[in-house]
Amino acid sequence: MTAHSVSRTGKECTAFDAAAPASPKDRLADIETLITRHRHAICGLLSAALGIVSIAEPVTVHIRQNDAWLTAAISLAVACFANAALTLGRNARLATHLLVAMVAGFVVLQVDMRTGMAWAFIVPPLILFMHPPRRGFAYVVGVAGVLLIACFSLHDARDLQRADNIDFICSFAVVTTVSTLFSRDLLATTAAVTAIAFRDPLTGLLQRDIFESLAKAQMKRAAFGEAALCVAIIDIDNMKRINDEWGHAAGDFAIQHVTRALTAALREADLCSRIGGDEFMVLFNGADADQASQIVERVLHCVSIPDARAPWHSEHRLTVSAGVAQLRGDEKFSDLYLLADRALIRAKRKGRNLVAGSN
Repeated sequence: MTAHSVSRTGKECTAFDAAAPASPKDRLADIETLITRHRHAICGLLSAALGIVSIAEPVTVHIRQNDAWLTAAISLAVACFANAALTLGRNARLATHLLVAMVAGFVVLQVDMRTGMAWAFIVPPLILFMHPPRRGFAYVVGVAGVLLIACFSLHDARDLQRADNIDFICSFAVVTTVSTLFSRDLLATTAAVTAIAFRDPLTGLLQRDIFESLAKAQMKRAAFGEAALCVAIIDIDNMKRINDEWGHAAGDFAIQHVTRALTAALREADLCSRIGGDEFMVLFNGADADQASQIVERVLHCVSIPDARAPWHSEHRLTVSAGVAQLRGDEKFSDLYLLADRALIRAKRKGRNLVAGSN
């Protein structure tokens, strides 16, 4: 496999392995970000709820029985409220870790109040939701150790029989195992559904409706912040010939080859979607028409790199044409799309394998 480079851009573009599937970076970044935000929000709500329960129960039931536990419960409640506040800022990730420690402390306090056993079986699902199985299981094991130590240290005060301790350990192990399996399956299901709902199955690029939603949001930000933004439509040249002479499997290969070229040439901030059979759309954040055109030219270079595994071998040279349009004012997404599409038509008429601007 021969390597090629584009020196004027400073970014390498290599010949692609035809057997390698298209793998855009951060395929699930959008849904994972959404899940993380929801997890942080739930962390804040749980922290606040834990604080309310921590202070409400000893105040209403045990205030006259044990002042020491009341002081500890109030301290824990204050910590919970502070942790809830952390989720509102940049410390949301830290708050999810602290919540686990506070839940463990809460259960230990409840053991002496004869309600800790019930809470012990709520802890594993909670922790495994806040921290997925790769890390969550270690958290559960740590919390289990704290609970077991609390259980045995307060054995005399609770007057527990050894059989009760064994039952507790076995029950806790079962709940933890079931929660781990459920959480693992939930993550796998989320990833599968995301791949179907958000990504084109052939290329792994964003679905058109998802791309348009993200593009409209970016256009609003660009118009408000006066930042440059461009859209490009890229179309495979002579796609009908490829399908007619080498079959639709060759057409799929061409689409995936262009996808790999886009993945290699585009920047992290750019969005890309397959909007039709052999058409792609790219949104360039923070790039004017000249900069966007240079990036698209790099895509053209990457696409033109010959691949020995291509069905057409040396009988055909795969190329693409592109049209670029820059956001000038308050254009709608449909307006920018139309400008880029007209530029693409001009590139086709001028001989293909070209980049044309909207002006």
